Amino acid sequence: MSEETSKTPMYKRVLAICGIVVLVGMYLLLLYEALTGSPDTFDVFIGCAAATVAVPILLWLLIWAIGALTGKKTIASPNLMAPERQDNVNSEETGHDK
Repeated sequence: MSEETSKTPMYKRVLAICGIVVLVGMYLLLLYEALTGSPDTFDVFIGCAAATVAVPILLWLLIWAIGALTGKKTIASPNLMAPERQDNVNSEETGHDK
């Protein structure tokens, strides 16, 4: 296992694999529906198009929520590039009393 892969938490890997499985399964279902000429093909296509957008967004929200609950920054954190907040700032530096 490479060093970069070992830094990725297991829950992120599992969520990514689940997302891939869901999307690939739906695309295979759409292919089957298209090849068999089912009258439901259009409905399956619309569902796949919606899921292609919805599944990654839902996974992003789930990863963000897990990071927010655990207090860790994740790639889904909106303030990823912001510096770490220092709660223990000396009151002399800020000019405010604690």
